[in-house]
Amino acid sequence: MATQLERSSATREKTIAATIACLVERGFHGVTITAVAERAGVSRGAVSHQYPDKTRLVVDVVDEIKRRRLDEVHAVLDAAPPGRRRIEIGLDEMWRVFRDPIYLAALEVYVGARTDPELHPRVLQLESDVDEAIREVVRAMTGPTIDAGQARLRADVLINTLRGLALMHATGAPLEPLARTWAVARADALESLSALSDHR
Repeated sequence: MATQLERSSATREKTIAATIACLVERGFHGVTITAVAERAGVSRGAVSHQYPDKTRLVVDVVDEIKRRRLDEVHAVLDAAPPGRRRIEIGLDEMWRVFRDPIYLAALEVYVGARTDPELHPRVLQLESDVDEAIREVVRAMTGPTIDAGQARLRADVLINTLRGLALMHATGAPLEPLARTWAVARADALESLSALSDHR
């Protein structure tokens, strides 16, 4: 028989999956605690116990999944050899993350935040935290002793490039031109980050 902790964890995982699905299918304004509970196959009370309101639900879920994805990137980098190959692997992993359905769900949250005074500051903080997490990934790719200002600048260029391409991907742009554009952006990032790396 499952323990209370195991049941709570299972409910949370179902809620996370259901919230992402609802965001993708219905958009931010179509997500409700009730809709998520029905999709997850759990009671409304079970969802509300962990996430008391819709704003906390969607922000916490997007934050949780993004952190998991970035943890996956770090795990891959930890196993990669230092130098240019580690940077290549890191770039490929970040592009994978930005094409995940979580990005489409996040877009719905960002759009909803534009006109929602309660959601807006939460999303700004979420985005700031995500940016800093990606900067940490870039430092893991290149090595900790590189110039901090240059590392931040290159990371921010990469973040905004990935965001722009991921936005086009999420809204159904043709895949072939996107792949070509990413190939050029990847090559530029590889050269600039390799020049900064501890292990050139």
